[in-house]
Amino acid sequence: MFEKAKNIIGKGSNALPDVSKVCRDGAIALTVLGAAMDGFGERIAEASDDSPKQSKIDWLPGYPVKGQSCLIINGDSNETKHLVNTEKTVDMCQRRGFEPIVVMQDRPVMNGKGVRQYPAKSGTLEVAFNDLGNSLERDDMVFLYVTGHGTPDNGGSFMLERPVGSEEFGGYVKDDIVRKGARIVGVFDGCFSGIFPADLIWDKRAEGIALSPGLQCFKTGCQFFTPVLMEALESEWGDINGDGVNQVSEAFITAMVFYGHATGLELWGTYESSIPELTSNNFKEVMAGSKPVIIEIGATWCGPCHKLQEELSVVNGLYGHRLKAVKITKDTNPESENLIRSLGFGSSNFGSIPVIAVKDKDGVRILQNGAPSTAAGLVQLFEEKLGMPVELSDAPHLYLEHYPVYAELAHSELLFRYYADILLGRDPESFIMFYENYKDAPDADDYLNRAVAMMVSREPIPVVALYRNYKHLKFGENMFKAALHFALKNDPEGLLHAYPQYKDESYAGEVKMQAEQAIRAKHN
Repeated sequence: MFEKAKNIIGKGSNALPDVSKVCRDGAIALTVLGAAMDGFGERIAEASDDSPKQSKIDWLPGYPVKGQSCLIINGDSNETKHLVNTEKTVDMCQRRGFEPIVVMQDRPVMNGKGVRQYPAKSGTLEVAFNDLGNSLERDDMVFLYVTGHGTPDNGGSFMLERPVGSEEFGGYVKDDIVRKGARIVGVFDGCFSGIFPADLIWDKRAEGIALSPGLQCFKTGCQFFTPVLMEALESEWGDINGDGVNQVSEAFITAMVFYGHATGLELWGTYESSIPELTSNNFKEVMAGSKPVIIEIGATWCGPCHKLQEELSVVNGLYGHRLKAVKITKDTNPESENLIRSLGFGSSNFGSIPVIAVKDKDGVRILQNGAPSTAAGLVQLFEEKLGMPVELSDAPHLYLEHYPVYAELAHSELLFRYYADILLGRDPESFIMFYENYKDAPDADDYLNRAVAMMVSREPIPVVALYRNYKHLKFGENMFKAALHFALKNDPEGLLHAYPQYKDESYAGEVKMQAEQAIRAKHN
């Protein structure tokens, strides 16, 4: 396995054409790799099975990490690949001094030193989480790892003796980890597990990182991902940018490059990371250096604040980490008022939250009261106020909307792919809206597939409303059901308001009825 991964990744820049497809909107891939890929190729070509282990892993950049513990769940002890994944994860956690290590699996782990083991049954989930949670303190980090089989039920679930969805699992994370002030690095390596990262980070408000090799509603090949991920976390060859410190994002990219080649799938994985909280402990480090620092000032009760943080996470990647992003949460950060004063602001500076401020070469100032509703709106704000454009075409959606016009041009296929790759990170909804216009373009269904999967949890209402444009896809019905699940849970009013967009579709009456029921249940 290692030699195969080494040979593939060791090709260096030759791997770049596929690399931009390995994660949501390509941001993490393009950010971490870039021009460093050639040097990375040289280093990995010299690597061996006994390559030195990196002494430092920066698990959560921007966050303090105090204690480290682990919860591993393997829902299938009958297949060797899942047992191997568990052993690899346990070994890594033991080498890194994680304590406690809690394992849910129906067979004993081989190296059981320091391991607390439970059977892999849904009734044991609460017990295992409570065991873990009892040892946690503020600023601890929990490595969550899930392997085994999955099902598309509820938009995506992993299997114990029954399906366990992100809503149920997220409840345990919220009760036993989030409320303790601990953070997560979550790895969900099972079929249909792509729903978990976004749900934990943006719905359950877990701070940290969560990832999966699969998108929502897709199957995965875990035997091709986890072993390389665990090796890449610790090995010198997993240090893509060569700075002497391994990061989870680097290990994710390394594993996904191999995964894509091994499976022949051109699917992006799912990678979500929260925005770190600004505190007196990290204030000096965050504000140091020449990179502009974007500061979001908001509160936990503020819906637009949560939306802004999610979009800011995406935009941070689009800028290739040429800026930093942090937040100040006024109602939960006891230092918020002092931090705001340290930035040179008083309460009179703010109209309403969220507030977007910046520290750059011109000092500290407010960019905007209130939040742009999309990542594209943030990009426009940074272009206008900071003179920081993302190097994109002014209107890449024209290559979708008017593709038949451009199809006769020389190199039209190359141009289409170029602008389509750009647009996926900026406006995935365009791929659903204009599908009839570009359906004859190269890889049209592949781009449509990826665009819909990106939007299932983030923008579910247009995914439901435009089902007619992607229902022919292999996993079209799964993605529609997942989007409906998120829309009914998070914004049934918006789903009902969008009814005129889908009223002529065969599913319209059922969707409208479910939206009305969800609204009544919400107000009762």
